[in-house]
Amino acid sequence: MNRRRPRFAEKRTLYRRALEGSERVLGKEHPDTLTCLNNLAGCMRALGDAAGALPLYRRVLESRERVLGKEHPDTLTSVNDLALCPEALGDAAGALAALPAGA
Repeated sequence: MNRRRPRFAEKRTLYRRALEGSERVLGKEHPDTLTCLNNLAGCMRALGDAAGALPLYRRVLESRERVLGKEHPDTLTSVNDLALCPEALGDAAGALAALPAGA
């Protein structure tokens, strides 16, 4: 058994709690809320749930492009995270296809 799995499972619960609070207090597109969502997606990917993480990464990227702009460092991090997710699913071609046009 992977020793990291229980720790990440606990973290997933905490990331969800942080996300719910941030959405409620700051709003769904606040930069801090988007960071919480990105953290949850990263945890899910680390747990082997890349398929579940993928739509979260897409949501973060779309929101960051709208809120922060396409060239903001956090937006560019989201592009990278989104590219890695399909790769984690074993779909290197899908990793490229998942990127927004012009990325």
